[in-house]
Amino acid sequence: MAHRCWPALLQRLTADDPLAVLRAFRVLCTLGETCGDFLRRRVSKEVLPKLSASLVRQAPVSAKAGPVYTHTLAYKLQLAVLRGLGSLCQRLDLGEADLDAVCEACLPYLSCRQPIRLQEAGRSGMGRPRDEFSDNVLKLLREEFGSAAANELDG
Repeated sequence: MAHRCWPALLQRLTADDPLAVLRAFRVLCTLGETCGDFLRRRVSKEVLPKLSASLVRQAPVSAKAGPVYTHTLAYKLQLAVLRGLGSLCQRLDLGEADLDAVCEACLPYLSCRQPIRLQEAGRSGMGRPRDEFSDNVLKLLREEFGSAAANELDG
């Protein structure tokens, strides 16, 4: 079934319509629970670069936005992707390069200028302490923000 719906799902995941991307991402997360082997390479090559770039592009927008922004579709998409990306990567057992790309995309959301829920989702997108790739996350945090930020996430 996943093989047959993949082209249509990919089209929606890479669309410019945030509602289509949001719904397609939810479907992808569900498929990730059962079709890991089928999705691993496809997500790595075709989906992660697009989602990561979108998160990076939207980070400055949400950092400058007011309270009304939390009611927009763009915010809801950011929130869903940030919340689901880390666990999707773990379920698909993606490689270190992919995990680094996800961490880089989530990093701007740790800023205190971001809405609180995006900050929390950014932390979950980077993995929970002692997860498979938490060492990479902590290393990245130390490089970007110093040891205090890494210790806060680890602690």
